Amino acid sequence: VEYLRAQGLKVSSWGLQNEPGSGPNTTTCPPIEERVEPPSPPQPALTSSGKPNSYSVCHYSQCDYYYAFKACAKKIRALDPAIRIHANSWSGQVGAAPIAKDPEALKLVDAWTWHTVNAPSARDFGNQTRHWAYGKLDYTNEHEYQPGSPFAGTEVGTVAAVNSFLNTLTFKDSPT
Repeated sequence: VEYLRAQGLKVSSWGLQNEPGSGPNTTTCPPIEERVEPPSPPQPALTSSGKPNSYSVCHYSQCDYYYAFKACAKKIRALDPAIRIHANSWSGQVGAAPIAKDPEALKLVDAWTWHTVNAPSARDFGNQTRHWAYGKLDYTNEHEYQPGSPFAGTEVGTVAAVNSFLNTLTFKDSPT
């Protein structure tokens, strides 16, 4: 943040990692000082089909993401309380449960980042998104259809993507 500001850029939001996930979902993580297993080793960035990913990415286990988010978000909040901190909602806010269930970590979250992949726009507005928002904002920052999806490259897919973003702004009161 300090580097970006020194280059003349305004920093209004911060998030640790886009699409950090790998591994099974868990609801809680032990305190870091009680952790038994070592941090997950870096994993190659692969697509779900096992091919190399086309963009840079870091993969975290869910607990490693929680530990890193909590440590970094504290520093961002101390640096500038006006920076809006968002946490990646992993596979929906259910997947961010270790952050959401830790009152100290949850206080650092201003918004969740929600992704919809290969699903109709109705998924963004179902019970799970309302139920698991924990009183925080909910950004839909990605709505995509991968090759092979019945929505990819179709008029229905285009309308669904537009519907997702417009309804996020309208019905979820998302500021962005």
